Amino acid sequence: MAKYIYGVWTNDFTDNGCCDWYEDADEAFDAWHKAAEELEDGEYITKAKFDAEDGEIVDGSSDEIRREGEDLHEYDSRGNRLWA
Repeated sequence: MAKYIYGVWTNDFTDNGCCDWYEDADEAFDAWHKAAEELEDGEYITKAKFDAEDGEIVDGSSDEIRREGEDLHEYDSRGNRLWA
């Protein structure tokens, strides 16, 4: 069994109630970026790493892509914009 699993979901996890699960980090990353292309202004998509045994999110592993107007921007788990 994999040590980590990766979840990708749109907007708030509690609103959405589900996410797509991946065992491969690269596959999760690619799915995250592909799904971001479909976001509307103000929406965001999150990718996070979870411990496969206890299901807890790994601290500092959650990143977001946000649609801001016509642009997509990536943010880390602390809310810092990446690639600015």
